[in-house]
Amino acid sequence: MTTRSIMQGYFTAMVERRDFSQFFTADVVWTTMESGEQIRGRGAVRDHIGDAQTRIFDAHPEVINLVVDDGVVALEALFVGRHIGEVAGMEPSGVDIRVPYTMFYRVTDEGITELHSYLSPSVVLEELHQATLRATDAPTSTVL
Repeated sequence: MTTRSIMQGYFTAMVERRDFSQFFTADVVWTTMESGEQIRGRGAVRDHIGDAQTRIFDAHPEVINLVVDDGVVALEALFVGRHIGEVAGMEPSGVDIRVPYTMFYRVTDEGITELHSYLSPSVVLEELHQATLRATDAPTSTVL
């Protein structure tokens, strides 16, 4: 398979909320670049992404730029989601967030081997906190 066909299948499966882990190699590695934290293995990486997109947030990426070359993919996007699950001690608030991020993927004929995430968890939490404050401070109308 080519880099382009692997990534097209991966992105389509993500958007359609199907099992996208089939596009990972068994020893795939996710690295959160802000902290250096790594998650290893097809199931663990799938669960990490799935938690962010379906358990903590009802989220999807909005693609801004996508560059595909032989074995390397760069994605610039917005993480767009509604807060639906507990995270870092914050109960579900129902607020919407939009956070810019970048991902780099390494791809072989067998699938995606590495994901380098430049989606800052601290920025996501701060945006969630600020969105929650804005929602609570929003004026309410009273019907008499």
